Amino acid sequence: MRVDIFTDDINILKPIILEWQKEASGSEFNLSIDADCHLNDLQSLITNPDTSLLVLYDDDNKPIGYMGVMAYQSPVGKEIVAQERYYYVSPSNRGFGSIRLIKAAMAWAAAKNCSHIQFSVNRMASNMHDRTCQLYAMLGMKHFETSFIKEL
Repeated sequence: MRVDIFTDDINILKPIILEWQKEASGSEFNLSIDADCHLNDLQSLITNPDTSLLVLYDDDNKPIGYMGVMAYQSPVGKEIVAQERYYYVSPSNRGFGSIRLIKAAMAWAAAKNCSHIQFSVNRMASNMHDRTCQLYAMLGMKHFETSFIKEL
């Protein structure tokens, strides 16, 4: 397994996005993943100097996960903060695959001179919320924020 900053044809990620879409279908939050819309957003991460798309590949060079990351100036201070925009790892590659992506994001943030990196976890795409929270804590992260959503 390896993680690289993505610069290839964005369409090679469509199969894994469709996998995420299938996993998230029927979500209690009534949010859907539109693969083409998501591909467009991923493409925008490649062209912006303050964002990046990290892709996790298996040993056969097949994408098995990805993470969008961004760096921005804190709205309440002088720090540059990195934030995970979203990420997905195919179920059979979670665990070490997720850790590889997280560590790659931390390295990217450090290279961008960020003082902090923020990750979020939600219940939309899987039942991994609590385990992901435990993983973040194991990697030295602190609980920072809780958000809520309501359909209108």
